[in-house]
Amino acid sequence: MKKNKINNVSIKKIFFSPFLATLFFLSPLMAKDFDNSIPLCNLVNDNSLDKGSNSEYLTKIYNECALVRKKNSVLSKANSLGIDLSKMTEWQAPRFIETSWLKWAEKEKIPVAKIYQKTKNFKTRENLIWNNWSEGILQLEGLIQRRSPITLYDLKNIHNRFYSLDLEIGDFAGDPGINKLVPSDAKMPLWWTEVASPDWMKYYQNSAETNLKFLDNLGLKFKNQDPDDNENETLISLIKGKNDNINIYATHPKFKENNTKELLRFINQVLKFAKNKKPIQINDTLLSPMQAALIAQQVLVQIHPFQDGNGRVSRLIQELIMTSYELPYGNSGDLMKIDGLYDFNTYYKLALEKTNEQLDHVNQCLDLISNKYVSKGIAISEIDPVSLPYRCRPVDY
Repeated sequence: MKKNKINNVSIKKIFFSPFLATLFFLSPLMAKDFDNSIPLCNLVNDNSLDKGSNSEYLTKIYNECALVRKKNSVLSKANSLGIDLSKMTEWQAPRFIETSWLKWAEKEKIPVAKIYQKTKNFKTRENLIWNNWSEGILQLEGLIQRRSPITLYDLKNIHNRFYSLDLEIGDFAGDPGINKLVPSDAKMPLWWTEVASPDWMKYYQNSAETNLKFLDNLGLKFKNQDPDDNENETLISLIKGKNDNINIYATHPKFKENNTKELLRFINQVLKFAKNKKPIQINDTLLSPMQAALIAQQVLVQIHPFQDGNGRVSRLIQELIMTSYELPYGNSGDLMKIDGLYDFNTYYKLALEKTNEQLDHVNQCLDLISNKYVSKGIAISEIDPVSLPYRCRPVDY
């Protein structure tokens, strides 16, 4: 169980950052900025689209097209320098590590690969949990090439792969429950406790209800009930605790399996559109690729079908949809604290902002390495990793 504390920030500030404002008022990309060689960009040219009534969808596609172009530019620069981005902290770590942990590790001079540990005794740090995750994400390429739908059995195997080296049972986690979902007759566990004002409590509840309506419009039907067995159709239950505490519960165990199957139906629909390079249109609702990926991630983590490892599995599904459209993985590290609470629309805007920022930071790392070392004839293999800024280093340093 975790206990978080909301930063001293107003709800309004979430919605009115300069970057997010551009999402409301962005004009279509100039022709010179639009790359028809990118399949995602070509979604705007589908003849079935009514350009006038789908302006919000088209704006998302324009933004995501720009994101693919930025990712491709970063990859091209890395390749020209002979740098494997999968080993760079800024590229790889935010897929799995919370931002607060990254900042702590930088301050304490702890390598990214040694941040997460099984026990509270940190005297002998190991890479075990990082290696477990690294082994798990190797599934991504095979899933991208897959032709058949993902079944519940497949999802269990995806989950298992994240624990192929060790079950990680220790002070911070129990048995992850290999080869099974949370039993339907299990006691409903507290997911976590959030310290938040009444205004935030109201926002979280409104977000849960708004998300439910959106899912209903997609033709997706989910069931739930709160810890007191009261019917509650939203995927999470929010119960007022003492003082400013909010007790947050994921989907009730007896509904986890059916809700997961319903989500898989949605995921397989999206992947079918991706393989056919067609706009994602479900129940007359158009979704951009990144939007669909983030919805799948949020819903899966809120259902919480497994005892542990739900975040890893949900983000792999997110990455599967994103990379099927050549999008970058997405910066999950900045969003782990909120994927269970925010409405889909706000979550999308923040994810887009954070992913753009991450690519900018990776680009800055590449420029630094190029200007400070490569341009002076120093080979990449000769650079002392510790001499680089923390987030520009390989994950093992």
